[in-house]
Amino acid sequence: AIDLLRKTDEAADTLANLRDADTREITIAVHRDVAAYMLPPQLAAFAARYPKTRVVTRIGTIEDVVAMLRDREVHLGLFLASGPIAGLPSDELAREPMVMVACPDHPLARRQTVTAAALDGIAIVTGLRQSRYAKMVDSALANIGVTNYDVVMELQESSAVKEMVRHGAGVACLPQCTVRAEIAAGALVVLALSVPLAELELRCAYRAPLSVIGQHMVHCLGQPAKC
Repeated sequence: AIDLLRKTDEAADTLANLRDADTREITIAVHRDVAAYMLPPQLAAFAARYPKTRVVTRIGTIEDVVAMLRDREVHLGLFLASGPIAGLPSDELAREPMVMVACPDHPLARRQTVTAAALDGIAIVTGLRQSRYAKMVDSALANIGVTNYDVVMELQESSAVKEMVRHGAGVACLPQCTVRAEIAAGALVVLALSVPLAELELRCAYRAPLSVIGQHMVHCLGQPAKC
């Protein structure tokens, strides 16, 4: 019975791929930070290369993206991660630096070097504590020797996190792409950590087997200049 169900799923996927060749549509789920700060140039490049393909994009948290992939609601999922997610085939497309940011008036903002000891007991603004992103922040901080800090605020949106940091609520660990504009404008300052935070992986997970147009999309996302 299990083998029959598996073959039924495979047949459904094959038929879907055949339909995909005619309809030229692909649905992707995208982590909101990727959608807002990393995806537009890649999607524009894909659209220029494959003008007859319609892209349907659904945006949410990392948990939302993973759930849509597992429920087979989308063909591809893009999200930031610290490694592969069990049960989801995926490719690493790029690396994204993590930075610790503060407002310009923060006591650590003007230090030439910020050690782990200087961060002991520091106030941090982060994502929801049970979220995958907050757990990645915990892991990144632990890797540089910072385990004692005070989470003063939990926010689901990175845009809200950086606004609270800008108003002096605490510091935050964020993907560099999400704060590039604020750093350039002087609204936020990157703390000069003595040991840099680990980079995040930009991963593209997919529903196997991947259709031909899905393969084109993955290739384009991984090599936007050449797609």
